[in-house]
Amino acid sequence: MGRTVIGHLQQFDEVENIIAYDINEESFQQIPDWHKVTVTTELKQVLDNAGVRVVFVTAPNRQHKSLTLQSIEAGKAVLCEKPMATTLEDAHEMVEAAERGQAFLQIGFELR
Repeated sequence: MGRTVIGHLQQFDEVENIIAYDINEESFQQIPDWHKVTVTTELKQVLDNAGVRVVFVTAPNRQHKSLTLQSIEAGKAVLCEKPMATTLEDAHEMVEAAERGQAFLQIGFELR
């Protein structure tokens, strides 16, 4: 999913820089050269970067909550792929964190 999102984001002039994060460095070998993205295995590099205003969570479902909460805490807007979380309690926690931090949180429930 992440590779597809990167390809779509690059179609917009407003997107100036894309940083791809994955805990598995081998995943970056699957990103074609034409994507021209910065890659990292360090989430801190993404969250501490003032130039990153939006985090797009396309990780495995079990990681949605953790990545979303960390991104909101870092002051980022978050676009998270479906499903939002693996439990209703986790989904509530994500919404509550966004409300507390007055953060933008959108879940990608697009039609296919």
